[in-house]
Amino acid sequence: MGKEFENLGHDRMFKNLLHLFLEEYLQCFYPDFNFKIDWSRHVRLLSEGTDIPKLNIKENEPRFVDVLFEVHLKDEEKKTLLHFENQSYSQKKFQRRVYEYNCLIRSNHPDCSVYSFAICFNSYPRTGVRNRYEYNSVDGLEKNVFTFNEVHLKNFYWRDSSINHHPIIWALAPLMYRDNSEDDYEILVSCLQKVIESYGFLGTDKANMITLFLDYYFQPDDKILEKIINELNEYILEGDEEIMTSIATNIQQISQVRAKSTMLKNAIQFRFFDGKAIPQYTLNLIESIEDGKKQERVIGEIMSIKDNDPEIISKLNTYLQRGTL
Repeated sequence: MGKEFENLGHDRMFKNLLHLFLEEYLQCFYPDFNFKIDWSRHVRLLSEGTDIPKLNIKENEPRFVDVLFEVHLKDEEKKTLLHFENQSYSQKKFQRRVYEYNCLIRSNHPDCSVYSFAICFNSYPRTGVRNRYEYNSVDGLEKNVFTFNEVHLKNFYWRDSSINHHPIIWALAPLMYRDNSEDDYEILVSCLQKVIESYGFLGTDKANMITLFLDYYFQPDDKILEKIINELNEYILEGDEEIMTSIATNIQQISQVRAKSTMLKNAIQFRFFDGKAIPQYTLNLIESIEDGKKQERVIGEIMSIKDNDPEIISKLNTYLQRGTL
Protein backbone atom coordinates (compact mmCIF):
# COMPACT_ATOMS: atom_id res chain seq x y z
CA MET A 1 0.00 0.00 0.00
CA GLY A 2 3.03 2.25 -0.01
CA LYS A 3 4.16 5.15 2.13
CA GLU A 4 0.72 6.79 2.30
CA PHE A 5 -0.62 3.89 4.36
CA GLU A 6 2.57 3.62 6.44
CA ASN A 7 2.44 7.30 7.31
CA LEU A 8 -1.20 7.03 8.37
CA GLY A 9 -0.29 4.26 10.82
CA HIS A 10 2.72 6.18 12.18
CA ASP A 11 0.61 9.32 12.64
CA ARG A 12 -2.02 7.45 14.63
CA MET A 13 0.53 5.67 16.81
CA PHE A 14 2.54 8.78 17.68
CA LYS A 15 -0.54 10.90 18.31
CA ASN A 16 -1.84 8.37 20.85
CA LEU A 17 1.58 7.88 22.43
CA LEU A 18 2.28 11.60 22.88
CA HIS A 19 -1.22 12.15 24.22
CA LEU A 20 -0.29 9.95 27.20
CA PHE A 21 3.45 10.59 27.42
CA LEU A 22 4.06 14.21 26.34
CA GLU A 23 5.73 15.20 29.60
CA GLU A 24 7.98 12.15 29.56
CA TYR A 25 8.96 12.73 25.93
CA LEU A 26 10.09 16.25 26.76
CA GLN A 27 11.83 15.05 29.93
CA CYS A 28 13.84 12.59 27.85
CA PHE A 29 14.81 14.75 24.90
CA TYR A 30 14.26 18.39 25.93
CA PRO A 31 14.75 18.51 29.73
CA ASP A 32 15.50 22.26 29.92
CA PHE A 33 12.38 23.16 27.95
CA ASN A 34 10.32 20.64 29.92
CA PHE A 35 11.25 22.45 33.12
CA LYS A 36 9.74 25.67 31.76
CA ILE A 37 6.28 24.12 31.26
CA ASP A 38 3.73 24.54 34.02
CA TRP A 39 2.45 20.97 34.22
CA SER A 40 0.02 21.90 36.99
CA ARG A 41 -2.11 23.63 34.34
CA HIS A 42 -4.28 21.79 31.85
CA VAL A 43 -2.56 20.37 28.77
CA ARG A 44 -4.91 20.17 25.82
CA LEU A 45 -4.57 17.99 22.72
CA LEU A 46 -6.15 20.17 20.06
CA SER A 47 -8.71 18.46 17.86
CA GLU A 48 -8.33 18.44 14.09
CA GLY A 49 -12.05 18.83 13.61
CA THR A 50 -12.72 21.78 15.91
CA ASP A 51 -9.63 23.53 17.24
CA ILE A 52 -7.45 23.16 14.13
CA PRO A 53 -8.80 24.36 10.79
CA LYS A 54 -7.74 22.30 7.79
CA LEU A 55 -4.30 23.55 6.69
CA ASN A 56 -4.57 24.27 2.99
CA ILE A 57 -0.98 24.76 1.90
CA LYS A 58 -2.30 24.59 -1.63
CA GLU A 59 -5.95 24.57 -2.59
CA ASN A 60 -5.78 20.95 -3.73
CA GLU A 61 -3.56 19.68 -0.87
CA PRO A 62 -5.55 19.86 2.36
CA ARG A 63 -3.62 18.24 5.26
CA PHE A 64 -3.74 18.07 9.01
CA VAL A 65 -0.84 18.53 11.39
CA ASP A 66 0.17 15.28 13.05
CA VAL A 67 -0.18 16.42 16.68
CA LEU A 68 -0.74 19.82 18.32
CA PHE A 69 -0.75 20.45 22.08
CA GLU A 70 -1.67 23.56 24.02
CA VAL A 71 0.44 24.10 27.16
CA HIS A 72 1.36 27.00 29.48
CA LEU A 73 4.89 28.06 30.31
CA LYS A 74 5.70 29.15 33.85
CA ASP A 75 5.12 32.85 34.52
CA GLU A 76 3.51 33.34 31.09
CA GLU A 77 -0.16 34.03 30.55
CA LYS A 78 -0.25 33.44 26.79
CA LYS A 79 -0.64 29.89 25.58
CA THR A 80 2.10 27.92 23.87
CA LEU A 81 1.46 25.39 21.10
CA LEU A 82 3.69 22.36 20.56
CA HIS A 83 3.47 21.02 17.01
CA PHE A 84 4.77 17.49 16.32
CA GLU A 85 5.48 15.78 13.00
CA ASN A 86 6.88 12.27 12.62
CA GLN A 87 8.92 11.20 9.61
CA SER A 88 10.15 7.70 8.76
CA TYR A 89 11.90 8.23 5.41
CA SER A 90 13.89 10.84 3.47
CA GLN A 91 11.67 13.40 1.78
CA LYS A 92 12.96 16.60 0.17
CA LYS A 93 9.88 18.62 1.08
CA PHE A 94 9.72 17.56 4.73
CA GLN A 95 11.59 20.60 6.11
CA ARG A 96 9.45 22.92 4.04
CA ARG A 97 6.29 21.17 5.22
CA VAL A 98 7.22 21.68 8.89
CA TYR A 99 7.90 25.37 8.14
CA GLU A 100 4.59 25.81 6.32
CA TYR A 101 2.64 24.10 9.08
CA ASN A 102 4.32 26.29 11.69
CA CYS A 103 3.38 29.41 9.71
CA LEU A 104 -0.22 28.30 9.26
CA ILE A 105 -0.62 27.36 12.94
CA ARG A 106 0.73 30.78 13.97
CA SER A 107 -1.64 32.41 11.51
CA ASN A 108 -4.60 30.51 13.02
CA HIS A 109 -3.42 31.21 16.60
CA PRO A 110 -1.82 34.68 16.46
CA ASP A 111 -1.72 35.10 20.25
CA CYS A 112 0.24 31.87 20.87
CA SER A 113 3.88 30.91 20.67
CA VAL A 114 4.37 27.89 18.36
CA TYR A 115 7.27 25.43 18.57
CA SER A 116 7.67 22.63 16.03
CA PHE A 117 9.16 19.21 16.78
CA ALA A 118 10.10 16.38 14.41
CA ILE A 119 10.38 12.75 15.54
CA CYS A 120 12.42 10.86 12.94
CA PHE A 121 13.14 7.15 12.64
CA ASN A 122 13.61 4.21 10.26
CA SER A 123 15.38 5.29 7.04
CA TYR A 124 15.21 9.04 7.66
CA PRO A 125 18.85 10.31 7.51
CA ARG A 126 20.58 10.35 10.87
CA THR A 127 23.44 12.74 10.09
CA GLY A 128 23.79 16.26 8.74
CA VAL A 129 21.71 19.37 9.39
CA ARG A 130 18.12 18.32 8.76
CA ASN A 131 16.12 20.55 11.08
CA ARG A 132 16.14 23.79 9.09
CA TYR A 133 14.49 25.27 6.04
CA GLU A 134 16.27 28.02 4.12
CA TYR A 135 14.46 30.21 1.62
CA ASN A 136 14.71 33.57 -0.19
CA SER A 137 18.46 33.20 -0.66
CA VAL A 138 20.11 35.89 -2.80
CA ASP A 139 23.58 37.43 -2.88
CA GLY A 140 23.84 40.51 -0.73
CA LEU A 141 20.98 39.60 1.62
CA GLU A 142 20.70 37.34 4.65
CA LYS A 143 18.94 34.03 4.07
CA ASN A 144 15.56 33.48 5.66
CA VAL A 145 16.01 30.45 7.95
CA PHE A 146 13.43 28.47 9.91
CA THR A 147 14.75 25.96 12.46
CA PHE A 148 12.73 23.29 14.26
CA ASN A 149 13.49 20.77 17.01
CA GLU A 150 14.42 17.33 15.73
CA VAL A 151 15.06 13.99 17.42
CA HIS A 152 16.19 11.01 15.39
CA LEU A 153 15.40 7.99 17.53
CA LYS A 154 18.21 5.92 15.99
CA ASN A 155 20.70 8.33 17.57
CA PHE A 156 19.62 7.18 21.03
CA TYR A 157 20.37 3.76 22.53
CA TRP A 158 17.26 2.20 24.01
CA ARG A 159 19.19 0.79 27.00
CA ASP A 160 20.88 4.11 27.86
CA SER A 161 20.51 4.44 31.64
CA SER A 162 19.93 8.20 31.37
CA ILE A 163 16.60 7.67 29.57
CA ASN A 164 15.64 3.98 29.89
CA HIS A 165 13.87 4.58 33.20
CA HIS A 166 11.23 6.61 31.35
CA PRO A 167 8.34 4.34 30.28
CA ILE A 168 7.98 6.11 26.93
CA ILE A 169 11.36 4.64 25.96
CA TRP A 170 9.93 1.13 26.44
CA ALA A 171 7.43 1.99 23.69
CA LEU A 172 9.95 3.71 21.41
CA ALA A 173 12.59 0.98 21.80
CA PRO A 174 11.75 -0.76 18.46
CA LEU A 175 12.70 2.44 16.62
CA MET A 176 15.84 3.29 18.58
CA TYR A 177 19.49 2.28 18.25
CA ARG A 178 20.36 -1.24 19.38
CA ASP A 179 23.53 -3.24 19.82
CA ASN A 180 24.18 -5.71 16.98
CA SER A 181 23.72 -8.61 19.39
CA GLU A 182 20.21 -7.50 20.41
CA ASP A 183 17.24 -8.86 18.48
CA ASP A 184 13.52 -7.98 18.46
CA TYR A 185 12.68 -10.77 20.87
CA GLU A 186 15.14 -9.62 23.54
CA ILE A 187 13.97 -6.01 23.37
CA LEU A 188 10.29 -7.00 23.42
CA VAL A 189 10.71 -9.24 26.48
CA SER A 190 12.77 -6.61 28.33
CA CYS A 191 10.26 -3.81 27.68
CA LEU A 192 7.23 -5.91 28.62
CA GLN A 193 8.98 -7.00 31.81
CA LYS A 194 9.46 -3.34 32.73
CA VAL A 195 5.78 -2.69 32.04
CA ILE A 196 4.78 -5.51 34.40
CA GLU A 197 7.17 -4.30 37.13
CA SER A 198 5.90 -0.71 36.82
CA TYR A 199 2.21 -1.43 36.23
CA GLY A 200 1.21 0.03 39.59
CA PHE A 201 2.23 3.60 38.76
CA LEU A 202 1.79 3.32 34.98
CA GLY A 203 -1.87 2.44 35.06
CA THR A 204 -3.86 0.53 32.47
CA ASP A 205 -3.95 3.17 29.71
CA LYS A 206 -0.21 3.77 29.59
CA ALA A 207 0.62 0.07 29.95
CA ASN A 208 -1.73 -0.77 27.07
CA MET A 209 -0.29 2.02 24.92
CA ILE A 210 3.27 0.72 25.37
CA THR A 211 2.07 -2.80 24.53
CA LEU A 212 0.26 -1.53 21.44
CA PHE A 213 3.35 0.36 20.25
CA LEU A 214 5.59 -2.68 20.73
CA ASP A 215 3.16 -4.91 18.84
CA TYR A 216 2.74 -2.41 15.98
CA TYR A 217 6.47 -2.08 15.29
CA PHE A 218 7.64 -5.62 16.13
CA GLN A 219 4.54 -7.49 14.86
CA PRO A 220 5.30 -10.78 16.64
CA ASP A 221 3.46 -13.85 15.38
CA ASP A 222 1.45 -16.20 17.60
CA LYS A 223 4.38 -18.54 18.30
CA ILE A 224 6.63 -15.68 19.37
CA LEU A 225 3.89 -14.27 21.59
CA GLU A 226 3.39 -17.62 23.29
CA LYS A 227 7.13 -17.92 23.89
CA ILE A 228 7.32 -14.38 25.30
CA ILE A 229 4.39 -14.92 27.66
CA ASN A 230 5.87 -18.20 28.92
CA GLU A 231 9.24 -16.52 29.55
CA LEU A 232 7.69 -13.57 31.36
CA ASN A 233 5.67 -15.93 33.56
CA GLU A 234 8.95 -17.43 34.84
CA TYR A 235 10.15 -14.05 36.14
CA ILE A 236 7.04 -12.47 37.63
CA LEU A 237 7.06 -11.80 41.35
CA GLU A 238 4.46 -13.04 43.78
CA GLY A 239 1.42 -10.80 43.54
CA ASP A 240 2.05 -9.88 39.92
CA GLU A 241 0.10 -12.82 38.50
CA GLU A 242 -3.01 -10.73 37.85
CA ILE A 243 -0.95 -8.03 36.11
CA MET A 244 0.76 -10.65 33.99
CA THR A 245 -2.60 -12.08 32.98
CA SER A 246 -3.83 -8.61 32.02
CA ILE A 247 -0.71 -7.87 29.93
CA ALA A 248 -0.83 -11.27 28.23
CA THR A 249 -4.52 -10.90 27.39
CA ASN A 250 -3.99 -7.39 26.09
CA ILE A 251 -1.09 -8.21 23.78
CA GLN A 252 -2.90 -11.27 22.42
CA GLN A 253 -5.99 -9.17 21.67
CA ILE A 254 -3.88 -6.44 20.07
CA SER A 255 -2.14 -9.02 17.91
CA GLN A 256 -5.47 -10.49 16.79
CA VAL A 257 -6.86 -7.05 15.91
CA ARG A 258 -3.67 -6.25 13.96
CA ALA A 259 -3.97 -9.48 11.97
CA LYS A 260 -7.64 -8.84 11.17
CA SER A 261 -6.89 -5.23 10.23
CA THR A 262 -4.22 -6.41 7.80
CA MET A 263 -6.68 -8.90 6.33
CA LEU A 264 -9.27 -6.14 5.94
CA LYS A 265 -6.81 -3.80 4.22
CA ASN A 266 -5.62 -6.49 1.85
CA ALA A 267 -9.18 -7.50 0.98
CA ILE A 268 -10.13 -3.90 0.24
CA GLN A 269 -6.99 -3.09 -1.70
CA PHE A 270 -7.29 -5.99 -4.12
CA ARG A 271 -11.09 -6.21 -4.32
CA PHE A 272 -11.90 -2.53 -4.74
CA PHE A 273 -8.71 -0.83 -5.95
CA ASP A 274 -7.00 -3.47 -8.13
CA GLY A 275 -4.02 -3.68 -5.79
CA LYS A 276 -3.32 0.06 -5.99
CA ALA A 277 -3.04 2.46 -3.04
CA ILE A 278 -6.19 2.83 -0.94
CA PRO A 279 -7.44 6.46 -0.79
CA GLN A 280 -6.65 8.19 2.49
CA TYR A 281 -10.30 8.69 3.50
CA THR A 282 -10.93 4.94 3.24
CA LEU A 283 -7.67 4.19 5.06
CA ASN A 284 -8.74 6.48 7.90
CA LEU A 285 -11.97 4.52 8.25
CA ILE A 286 -10.12 1.17 8.26
CA GLU A 287 -7.69 2.38 10.92
CA SER A 288 -10.58 3.58 13.08
CA ILE A 289 -12.05 0.06 13.44
CA GLU A 290 -10.27 -1.24 16.53
CA ASP A 291 -12.61 -4.06 17.53
CA GLY A 292 -11.89 -7.54 16.19
CA LYS A 293 -15.54 -8.59 15.95
CA LYS A 294 -16.44 -5.43 14.04
CA GLN A 295 -13.54 -6.09 11.66
CA GLU A 296 -14.88 -9.58 10.96
CA ARG A 297 -18.38 -8.22 10.37
CA VAL A 298 -17.11 -5.54 7.97
CA ILE A 299 -15.10 -8.09 5.98
CA GLY A 300 -18.28 -10.13 5.47
CA GLU A 301 -20.30 -7.06 4.50
CA ILE A 302 -17.88 -5.66 1.96
CA MET A 303 -17.39 -9.03 0.28
CA SER A 304 -21.15 -9.12 -0.35
CA ILE A 305 -20.96 -5.99 -2.53
CA LYS A 306 -21.30 -6.91 -6.22
CA ASP A 307 -18.43 -6.04 -8.55
CA ASN A 308 -20.73 -4.28 -11.02
CA ASP A 309 -22.46 -2.16 -8.39
CA PRO A 310 -22.31 1.49 -9.59
CA GLU A 311 -22.00 2.68 -5.98
CA ILE A 312 -19.37 0.14 -4.99
CA ILE A 313 -16.95 2.61 -3.30
CA SER A 314 -19.77 4.51 -1.59
CA LYS A 315 -21.12 1.26 -0.11
CA LEU A 316 -17.60 0.23 0.92
CA ASN A 317 -17.14 3.44 2.90
CA THR A 318 -20.63 3.13 4.41
CA TYR A 319 -19.86 -0.34 5.77
CA LEU A 320 -16.52 0.91 7.11
CA GLN A 321 -18.22 3.86 8.82
CA ARG A 322 -20.64 1.47 10.54
CA GLY A 323 -17.68 -0.51 11.81
CA THR A 324 -16.29 2.57 13.58
CA LEU A 325 -19.48 3.16 15.60
